[in-house]
Amino acid sequence: MIDDLLRKAGVKVDSTAPIDYGKQYRVSRGAEKAIVNVYQGKKGTRVVVQMNTPLAEELRGLFGETKKAAGPAFPAYAVWCGSDESGKGDYFGPLAVAAVGLTTATAAKAAAWGVRDCKTMSDATALDLDRRIRDGLPHKVIGWMPEEYNRRYPAAGSVNVLLGEAHAEAIAGVAAKLPGLEAAVVDQFGDEGHVERALREHGLDLSLVQRPKADETDLAVSAASVVARAAFLRGLATLVKTWGLPFHKGAGPEVLAHARDFVRKHGQDALGQVAKLHFKSTQQL
Repeated sequence: MIDDLLRKAGVKVDSTAPIDYGKQYRVSRGAEKAIVNVYQGKKGTRVVVQMNTPLAEELRGLFGETKKAAGPAFPAYAVWCGSDESGKGDYFGPLAVAAVGLTTATAAKAAAWGVRDCKTMSDATALDLDRRIRDGLPHKVIGWMPEEYNRRYPAAGSVNVLLGEAHAEAIAGVAAKLPGLEAAVVDQFGDEGHVERALREHGLDLSLVQRPKADETDLAVSAASVVARAAFLRGLATLVKTWGLPFHKGAGPEVLAHARDFVRKHGQDALGQVAKLHFKSTQQL
């Protein structure tokens, strides 16, 4: 059905790729491009069209989107950065926070690469796009593998305190590489004071914007979401290689089953090397 509608609209499908819960189409008509994400769920098919082009607007009308889902926007700054995290809700693997800096010129380049919220792409696509972002844009990644994460957590007492510290450190890392940085946009995860206090400790005087779902609406935060996700995936892959066991994402029943398997083979004391111990999953073991 989707292919038929695109064909009738005179749109060429340049490539397709699997994404979480669906399929992504990269399409074009002449010089115009758009990204069409098709999600399959219990309530049926949902289509989300990305990018801000005349073709994308036309496709939104074609698929009857009631809510626009345009690509990430360019805020009113000439030089800014965005930060986001990955691994916060995953029992196994690291906590990764990334910040990426953009200017008006480099933002256009990032948009052309197809930078967007990492949740709309497959892991393979995120890893590929991550290499491009890190090669071409100022960035900073803060990654704590489980052993380091568990060492830091008791003093912080909260994952949001740790996140505030990591976001501020990542933003400071970009500020050191990107002269004239005006603002930082953060995908809000809790009390805004966590990042504000940590940034003050770094001596940074920036316009700080924190808002939910910033990874969907701000291009720099979208880029950071990709880099953070890739860092988390690399960390998880390292654990798989080191321990020779599967370490699944998330914190559901399947993850708990793998945790039990790990404890049977390596003992409870080794769990802190692969998992975030303050999760309820640890008590369930």
